[in-house]
Amino acid sequence: MYETINPVIRTYGVFEMFEQLGKDASDRLKEVFPDIYREARTAALLRPVYGCTPRLMKRCFEDSYLADLYPDIGTCDKTVRNLVSMLGTDREAEMERCMKMFVSGQSTVLMDGTSLFTRNSDSYARKGYNPEYSQEKQIRLLYLFDSGSHAPVFCRMVPGNIADKAAMTDTIKLSGKKAARL
Repeated sequence: MYETINPVIRTYGVFEMFEQLGKDASDRLKEVFPDIYREARTAALLRPVYGCTPRLMKRCFEDSYLADLYPDIGTCDKTVRNLVSMLGTDREAEMERCMKMFVSGQSTVLMDGTSLFTRNSDSYARKGYNPEYSQEKQIRLLYLFDSGSHAPVFCRMVPGNIADKAAMTDTIKLSGKKAARL
């Protein structure tokens, strides 16, 4: 008489919150990356919510509400790794253009820089100055934040041997800000 229905349980709330709060960011991402914005956004949301690596992305995706929103996107390990690699190399200018959309000409930005030590043979891994006086290879990550909202608006990775002042000056110029006090 009654049909048995197997329920599908998915994580919904956090993704719907990001959907609502991140509408502006999604629109900007879509403008710059019309062909891959859904894939990039999905990978960017799954990582902080589940803490999943590319290897686990498919399983995390299938447990999320995003699988209902975008049932046709690929989330297997190789697909996600290729997406991240492509965004970091082949589409660097587009990534920069997308981040510039978040930098307001009127606001003041705050900058944070950090060294990450690595044994990777990546072209950014170089010996350079760091607060720990370590002689290990490192990369430098620089972030700009809007001073009013404290939201991140721009980021950049530079080789570990680039001096802070030079890296900061170049990052501010790349972000589209006109003047800075270092």
